Amino acid sequence: MKSLILLPVIFGAAAASAQLRTTGTSSNADHMRSTRKMMEAQTELTVLEKLEESRINDERLRREKFEDINFNMVQDPYASKTTQNSGYGY
Repeated sequence: MKSLILLPVIFGAAAASAQLRTTGTSSNADHMRSTRKMMEAQTELTVLEKLEESRINDERLRREKFEDINFNMVQDPYASKTTQNSGYGY
């Protein structure tokens, strides 16, 4: 009779212990999940910062190339006619 009473008590204690371990594991898993999410957010922020840095550098290089263009190399078709016609008094 004592063994019949002890058996449910033992199973009950084992179940309660398993539930506590599961709860502790769940809490640990929740902590790990929140840590992972925080790290993912930091990684995404770093990627965005590097992307914006790259875009800024590309734009700076594009502007420098544009500023280096010598627009005097393009000849005005009207400039040569006025030079030729300037001797005639027009």
